[in-house]
Amino acid sequence: MPTSFQTDDSAIAISLFRDLGTGQWFVARMDLSFGNVLHQIRFRSASPLEQAFCATFVDRLRDYLPRRPDPTVLADSSVSFQLDHVVLKGIRVIATRVMDGYQTIVVRFASALGALTSILAPGYRPDPVAQALEEPEQHEALTVQAQAEPAQDKIAEPDRVPSRI
Repeated sequence: MPTSFQTDDSAIAISLFRDLGTGQWFVARMDLSFGNVLHQIRFRSASPLEQAFCATFVDRLRDYLPRRPDPTVLADSSVSFQLDHVVLKGIRVIATRVMDGYQTIVVRFASALGALTSILAPGYRPDPVAQALEEPEQHEALTVQAQAEPAQDKIAEPDRVPSRI
């Protein structure tokens, strides 16, 4: 998954919808693109915004979500979200008209540099390395494990003797 540092042509698009009865925002999917590669993160069931993303990202994003259920477009190329492991620049929010009590929006960041999946809450990140960014003791354990694995392979190889030659 795209957790390493990305190039200038990286972007993030997030599809959200709001239940107008409760006012709650839910995440449907997130598209991560860089170069000629597109990764899609889809949720089996809609997840509340606050559960799917880290708190810092949600706090910043809320300032740009529509307050009224009208179709709108907001674009601001000067916006920059500087989070712990990623920098997002240039926001565009496109809100559709309400259908059956739900409003759908797409939030797009024109540029994304850093560990793209780090905006997700740790339990939603697809890569254990990205989760380790948030938990220093796990990061240390993964590093030790990664260093030990090649040695374990070499130790195990002499035991591999074919039964027939």
